[in-house]
Amino acid sequence: MKIGTDAVLMGALLPLDSKRMEALEIGSGTGVISLMLCQRNPKLNIMSLEIDAEAQEQCVHNFEKSPWKEQLQSIHADFLSFETEQKFDLIFSNPPFFSKSLLSDSEKRNIARHIDADVFEQWVLKAYELLNENGILAFVIPSESVDLISNTLEGKMILESNTFIRSFPETEVIRNIVAFRKSDKLGSFGIKSLSIYSSKDVYSPEYEHALKHYLTIF
Repeated sequence: MKIGTDAVLMGALLPLDSKRMEALEIGSGTGVISLMLCQRNPKLNIMSLEIDAEAQEQCVHNFEKSPWKEQLQSIHADFLSFETEQKFDLIFSNPPFFSKSLLSDSEKRNIARHIDADVFEQWVLKAYELLNENGILAFVIPSESVDLISNTLEGKMILESNTFIRSFPETEVIRNIVAFRKSDKLGSFGIKSLSIYSSKDVYSPEYEHALKHYLTIF
């Protein structure tokens, strides 16, 4: 659970402005996405929330050892009970999968990886309320969950970008990196596609290009 493919892909592919931004991460794990986003834009200030105490402790350690420690803050908290007066330009998350996914034998891993759809809708709406005007809400999610988020945000936000992630070029989409903008005006829409592997055990050129600045295997 320390570093997963979903997390590093979001860290590398999430559309990101180069200007100074105030951001909130929901469910930081050990902090890899926030660290990658700060590497891409050192002007980012990120507040990261994590419900699991052990993961949050490691997140604090990773933030303190990074070149961007002044811009990163880790908080042990459940997002739904977290209170703040601050508004954010960007809110992002690699959220727990839904309860219909295969559950782990470990209760701790279930808490970190699974969430009921109705609770996730509460997440989405609370995040919406914490955004500044024109703020962005972004997730990396299973492909079957895109419609749930889109329906929850209908009339409130527009889908600004959608990146389709496949294991191989010929296989079905397994993840989407979606970014919604808080706006009542239609804007430009970006759509991309990335395959993790070009063949069995061989990473694709686009995956290597996306992650070559972050993973030592490249």
